[in-house]
Amino acid sequence: MLKPGHSLRFALLPEGKDPDDLVREEGGDAMREILAKARPLSDMLWEKETSTGAWDTPERRAKLEADLEAAVAAIGDPKVRGHYAQALRERVSKFFGGGRSAPRQGGFPRSGFRNERFGNKPFKGRGGFGRGETYMPPVTPELRRSALASGSLGEQGREGLMLLTLLNHPELLENYAEDISRIQIKTPALDRLRNEIIDIAALHAPLEREALKGHLLSRDLAEIARRLEAGSAFRSDPFAWPDAAPEEAEAGFLHTLARHRRAIVLEAELKAAERALAEEMTEENYARFRAIQEQLERSDAADGPG
Repeated sequence: MLKPGHSLRFALLPEGKDPDDLVREEGGDAMREILAKARPLSDMLWEKETSTGAWDTPERRAKLEADLEAAVAAIGDPKVRGHYAQALRERVSKFFGGGRSAPRQGGFPRSGFRNERFGNKPFKGRGGFGRGETYMPPVTPELRRSALASGSLGEQGREGLMLLTLLNHPELLENYAEDISRIQIKTPALDRLRNEIIDIAALHAPLEREALKGHLLSRDLAEIARRLEAGSAFRSDPFAWPDAAPEEAEAGFLHTLARHRRAIVLEAELKAAERALAEEMTEENYARFRAIQEQLERSDAADGPG
């Protein structure tokens, strides 16, 4: 039931009393004070999972994390789910003495970060990566020979390639979790996989490849990941596979993400042009429609990524 801007709070009455008892015995002010002290759902969830256990062994601490993770997974809205995962991860870190890496302030890492690997230049892009001039990492010879550069992937192919790269290089989530959570993914199974990877990373960062696969197995998502890895569509995209160097994986991932976002923007512009043409059949509207249509067709032309 949770969604952005709508939550639940819990007003806890004295043991053995209902609201009528409290008002009759102590008056309306007592009830108003109880309501003013109502506690948010995140507090109640934390108290429910921690109040009855002993957490003196790694196994018991792991069970607490698993129980919290299962509760968070039941939240339907992906943005609310991500913020709950982040908040509970912070509590787990403090509860166990701060042994884990402290999460960044304010939720997932910000886009438009500064990256030493690529000359300390900010990565920005259209429609959500930030505003200003777009910077992309250098195009390597390997990337030019990839299926991404050939333009043969299509929408679902780009979605699968992004997620395969994340499965094999989950360290990318440290810098790109926010961008990954915002990008449109239309394939339902891949969208679900994306959302679960974001949730897992929020609770278990820093995240390694085998650990990510273990968490996906516990969430009944291992088969989707296995199909991505077993398919032949991405064999010519070496950056997506485990033996790729981190900088190669990051460069390929960023180019895939940018191409996918560019296609989404062009598709939205094409729909707007179609509506304008349907409302008023003019030469100007038709020319705009054809120009966008041709640009979309050329967007994955085989002239190298970027």
